[in-house]
Amino acid sequence: ICNVTDMKKTLIVVDMQNDFIDMALGTAEAVAIVPAVKAKIESYARQGHEIIYTRDTHGEDYLATPEGRKLPVPHCIRGTEGWQIAPGLYVPGSRIIDKPNFGWLGWKELGLEKYEAVELVGLCTDICVVSNALRLRKIALHKNEIRKDNTENEVQDMLFGKKEDEKKKESTQIEDEFQALYKEWFPDEVVNSGEME
Repeated sequence: ICNVTDMKKTLIVVDMQNDFIDMALGTAEAVAIVPAVKAKIESYARQGHEIIYTRDTHGEDYLATPEGRKLPVPHCIRGTEGWQIAPGLYVPGSRIIDKPNFGWLGWKELGLEKYEAVELVGLCTDICVVSNALRLRKIALHKNEIRKDNTENEVQDMLFGKKEDEKKKESTQIEDEFQALYKEWFPDEVVNSGEME
């Protein structure tokens, strides 16, 4: 008997770090989702599917960065307790990606186009989770199933479960909003559709 399903899946756990849960930028809502996120991770682990974690990662000079000037709260400083993935969520041996801002640019390098389904869960749904979902859609995952878990809140599903033309229109709108946000927060970083592909 094999417990691994035939469908190759991966779970991306976005920024489930102490600083976003109950430390520097923590909220009661973030604390509340931890059990559900843990259950999701355990389900993937039991089935033998891949689990990838991202960590928001900043240096000691955070307050001098464009983001630090917009959000002057030191958080996720490399090597600190707040930077660590929350206790009980990490599956030993799983990949951890340290990213300097909302969305990671290196998804294409991981070969995730070979997967039939990719699911994202974590913090924060309307910023980092959606930002990484958009970047994943820019690579060869557009033919595959990509889902974001609305564990954090009941945010309307902006990308999935809609007609194709609606998805394209809303995906473009959301991408435009993130382009503007990146330009404001990271003026020295070039963010365009060519970079995201």
